[in-house]
Amino acid sequence: MLKAYSTNQKSLIIASIPIPAVKSIAGIAILQEFEHVEAGFTISTDDESVARQFEPGAPPIKQRIAALKKIRSAGIETFAFIGPILPGNPQNLIRYLEDAADRMLIDRMNYVNTIKSIYRKLGFQREIEDRYFDETRDRLIIELNRRGMQYQVFF
Repeated sequence: MLKAYSTNQKSLIIASIPIPAVKSIAGIAILQEFEHVEAGFTISTDDESVARQFEPGAPPIKQRIAALKKIRSAGIETFAFIGPILPGNPQNLIRYLEDAADRMLIDRMNYVNTIKSIYRKLGFQREIEDRYFDETRDRLIIELNRRGMQYQVFF
């Protein structure tokens, strides 16, 4: 599919490339055929147990970060979408992503009323409040600035 697309398009942004495609040399080579390509993953927390609760079908965080590193080492721009912000340690998350992503995209949980009961069921009362998202965003920004990393905040 990407091969056919690469012959007709100059740019490509992939929000979540399949891990097997990243592991194959052919998959990376196809990405390199584009004039401009960016690839990224959603990585909303540094805590694997939290990720499993909120993203049960997603690859483990370490696999996503390893895939980003491999893509980046091939000269392809990478990004991490930290959204929705999930419970965890923002400083650790940025430390893990520092050598994997060229930039970070940050957003909060936008459908709070829809998922409030899920957060409460999992024991995350404070983590669903506006104040938590604001504080976590600020901690992410401080860490990103400290490390000289690029980012964009959507809230």
